[in-house]
Amino acid sequence: MKRAVLFMFIAALLSSCAAPIKFVGKDKFVNNPPFVEDNNFGTVNIVRSSVDKSCTIQSSIELNDSKIYYMDCGEYISFRVPVAQPFTVTANPGVMPNFQTIIPETGKRYYFEVKCRNLACSLQEIGEKSFRETSNSYTEVKIGY
Repeated sequence: MKRAVLFMFIAALLSSCAAPIKFVGKDKFVNNPPFVEDNNFGTVNIVRSSVDKSCTIQSSIELNDSKIYYMDCGEYISFRVPVAQPFTVTANPGVMPNFQTIIPETGKRYYFEVKCRNLACSLQEIGEKSFRETSNSYTEVKIGY
């Protein structure tokens, strides 16, 4: 009897680990990034590979401590930020240090990758070539434009 109860407990525990954690249900957009006037902006691009080791968790993308999007594996997003203002981009749940601070320049693109492992994510700056190779088969999600 004890073995049966123990087996059922372990089975329930393992099945709960396989279910994705959803923070806001189906609504993945939380807030828009700041409004950008004219062509005076930089573009932030973030990718999360579909071969990420922790695809069971969503990663919230934050801009200056304000959540803007909940990101799953196999997605890439882009959003514009006004120039000459410092912005901090974060991926949560995260490990420290887990943010990138940029001061956008007009027309410049910034490329980042979210990597998650053991229920913690990190945000790493990557080159354009690496970004294109990773995001090649994904559909872009444009936020705020």
